[in-house]
Amino acid sequence: MTEFSQAQIVWYGITAFLTRIREYIAALKVLNEYCEDLQNNLLSTSKDAVEQQLLLDIAKIFDPAQYRKSENCSIHLLKELCLKDAKRFPNGEQDQLKVKIDELCLEYDKVISRNLRNKKIAHHDLESMFNDTFPQVSFNDLVVLIENYSAILSKIGERLLGGELNFPTIFSLETAYKDSLNALMSK
Repeated sequence: MTEFSQAQIVWYGITAFLTRIREYIAALKVLNEYCEDLQNNLLSTSKDAVEQQLLLDIAKIFDPAQYRKSENCSIHLLKELCLKDAKRFPNGEQDQLKVKIDELCLEYDKVISRNLRNKKIAHHDLESMFNDTFPQVSFNDLVVLIENYSAILSKIGERLLGGELNFPTIFSLETAYKDSLNALMSK
């Protein structure tokens, strides 16, 4: 454990990642809409880049608690730290938290297979570059996964910080991105 091995610090780090992930989802929704309407290489390339970064960031927040001697800012480390904090998470709540996080991790494994994560998202496995047999990731399933993650993180934040966390809605981000893109395209 390091000086950063505190539930509040890990929670804050994941919250920052999750905020960015929600922004990527909104951006992808807008880019998907505009890429269908316009044959624009810049928008298409941007969409592909945002999609790749979205998948990579989602993979990171589901990483194991530790890799070799380094801790990861992930749901698994947060779970370990929260389960050790009996004062903020009394026994019954610890059990509920463990079940909720374990269910979320199972949902992640269904949406993004471990094999896809290891060979295409987090690494450039040479053979996989030429053998594209991985199933497509459902965008709608990703959105549901992130909404479920956000809800769990909000509940944990209530216990750690005593207040509720309200992420900006994906719809509000989407609206802002459409306005920005329209303003940019009208120049």
